[in-house]
Amino acid sequence: MKYVIIEDVLTREISDEVFVYIRKTGRLLSFSETGAFIWKLIEKGFDREMIISSLINEYITDEETAIIDFEKFILMLSSKGLIKNPSVQQKIS
Repeated sequence: MKYVIIEDVLTREISDEVFVYIRKTGRLLSFSETGAFIWKLIEKGFDREMIISSLINEYITDEETAIIDFEKFILMLSSKGLIKNPSVQQKIS
C-alpha cells in the first residue's frame, strides 16, 4: 500500500532531519534520521514493501526491526493526521 501525505504541510530538510509544518494546526514536527528517511520515501510514492526494503538496505538491519520501525512511524503519522487512509497493523510490540 502507498501512503499519501496530506496537502496542508510544508516540508524542509536540514542536515539529516526533516521538519514538517502543519498549516491547519500551526504545529511544527521534526523527524530523526530514520523518520526523515521514511518520510522522503513516502513523498516519492514508495509503497510499504519498498520502504521496508530500503530501510533494510540503508541501515543494514533485519526485516523484523525494519517492519517495527516503519509501522511505529506510520502509526505516529496517522495519529497526527499527516497521512491519508493508512493501512496500519495495530499490534506492534
